[in-house]
Amino acid sequence: MNTNYIMRALSFHGQPMQKIWDDERGAGDIQKCGIPAHPDYSIYQERQKYFTFQDRAKRLKLHQFFARKALDLYDSELTSTEVEPNKIIENEQYIASLPPYELFVNRNKDKQKRCRCIMKNINPGDIIYCMVTKPNTTMVKTLCMGEPMVRFLNDLPIKAYLTKTELDGNDKPRVFNKNDYLRCEVLETSVDAERLYLTLESMNEKNKNIPLGVITYADLPKYYRHIDYNNLEKFEDYMLKSKEFLNPNYDILYEINGLDVNETYTFMSSLKHPFPRDEYAKELRRTQASKWAFRSVAEGIEHFKNGNHVEAFQCLNKALTIDPRNVEGLVARGALYANKGSFLKAVDDFEKALKLNTYHVNARKYMGETLVALGRRYEDENRIKDATKAYQDCLNIIPNHEQARLSLEAIQQRSGSQYFENLAHLQGEEEDTLEKEKMSVRNSSSDDGSTSSDSGSETEHTDNEDIGKDGSLSPLSKRMALHVASLQKEEESKKQLNQPFYMTAYNVPSATTHINEFRLDDDDTGSRVRKLLQEASKHKKEKKKIKKKKNKKTKKVSRKEKNAANILSKINFQEAYKAISSMNIENKLTENLQKYEKTIADIKKRQEELVQSIEAGMTSRKRSETPPHVSSMRSSKHS
Repeated sequence: MNTNYIMRALSFHGQPMQKIWDDERGAGDIQKCGIPAHPDYSIYQERQKYFTFQDRAKRLKLHQFFARKALDLYDSELTSTEVEPNKIIENEQYIASLPPYELFVNRNKDKQKRCRCIMKNINPGDIIYCMVTKPNTTMVKTLCMGEPMVRFLNDLPIKAYLTKTELDGNDKPRVFNKNDYLRCEVLETSVDAERLYLTLESMNEKNKNIPLGVITYADLPKYYRHIDYNNLEKFEDYMLKSKEFLNPNYDILYEINGLDVNETYTFMSSLKHPFPRDEYAKELRRTQASKWAFRSVAEGIEHFKNGNHVEAFQCLNKALTIDPRNVEGLVARGALYANKGSFLKAVDDFEKALKLNTYHVNARKYMGETLVALGRRYEDENRIKDATKAYQDCLNIIPNHEQARLSLEAIQQRSGSQYFENLAHLQGEEEDTLEKEKMSVRNSSSDDGSTSSDSGSETEHTDNEDIGKDGSLSPLSKRMALHVASLQKEEESKKQLNQPFYMTAYNVPSATTHINEFRLDDDDTGSRVRKLLQEASKHKKEKKKIKKKKNKKTKKVSRKEKNAANILSKINFQEAYKAISSMNIENKLTENLQKYEKTIADIKKRQEELVQSIEAGMTSRKRSETPPHVSSMRSSKHS
């Protein structure tokens, strides 16, 4: 790794970067790179005054990035090739000389900071172009720097002084006139004082072949002559105007910088390989546009839900101008068009959405409903072909759509019955014409009296049979029958083509039917209509029952609420309060307490009497159990 770059990074970021470096890469890794144990942190100490606590996390992440990517950022091989000034001068005709980019970026910013930054980059030996503002003085105004260093100094407050001037023929310092242009060499710089000390004698070896002193305006650098400071154009305009920029060959620039054309140069090893397709400008712009348009789509959907159709259209149109491939915006706008009745515009939006995402659920669903509504409109306008096409398109998208299938079957049945009615009408007209011809033949035979009655009867009989045969098998009827069969075949083939592959198996060819023969058993439309009517009646009855139940419940609840409200309205709270206050509740309570105490005293007396009676009974029982007292014999004798 390049020790110089690591030293500069440490002096700029200070001890926090060194600590994170030791944590990430191990203690002592910096010393292995040739950096002393105590590097110079003077720049970091000056910067530390302006640090804020809020930026602490950013600085920590930045230091971690430097430590983890040190092998890529500080690789010495990246700095092995240096730009040689001689090569630049040799190939100057191939290099576009443009004004410095900082002139366009930092024009309205603080010039003091820009001046300090440029003064740090000026080194002794650099070439600077100046202009004399006052004669007989050593102070000059700096204009610009010599190539390859491209710096515009005319608007900066830099003080430049000439230390060594040329001598004239009398060995006296040469006096310069006002507005003279000078090419000088830098002797010394003072960044803090913003001063430059210049000389007109070449002191550096690299400037021996460069003539110093008074020059003309044409000798000034090309990029400086192109600058119009008062009327600055954009940097891109300057770049496009230069002839060198139009040269597509960039091998010379690689050669000047010592680079190989076939290699990819980058600080990151992961970026040396080709980029994935998703990270190219078009894909990134597309994802950015879709995210940007999603906000307008969300706002449009909210307006649509709230019923604000004008605002919804504005938001959705804005989203689709930003990103025309936004599927959600197309679906939402198609739904808006369908609700407003413009079905064709809705179908166009749904088709675009399905081209971008064929499996979008809402797009397929809304497309089917819109096509059904469009078919019904066509039926009302008596545009049967357009209606059948709309229904068939709906079935191609949603094969199980019942409304489209039923309406398509109804159209087909109607078209078939109308066709047979027209055919019967044509046959009736043919019979009328034949009867007229027959009457004319009879009239002609009655006028001719030469023929006999028998022959006339025979001829009439044969004529009637022939006429009957011709009437049953006339050429027009034959053509119509053949035309009917061909039309039926074409309709069946169209059905099979328009239907999806899994519906063709159910299209079994029907049995051959003769003209004017109807099989009522095969027609299920009547039974289907009856079933639909029965289901509709059941659905209506169930709805009525549910409504009745709901009405009963609401009536009961309303009655209870009304009763409670009536009871509360009838109560006179003032009179109730007066009645309660008039009652001597305290006296009643005292009376109840006295009664309670009396009852307790009576209970106690009864208990005492019971106890006494029990004791008396016990004593009498003891007396009865003891034997009677017997008198002695002595007493009897004495008696």
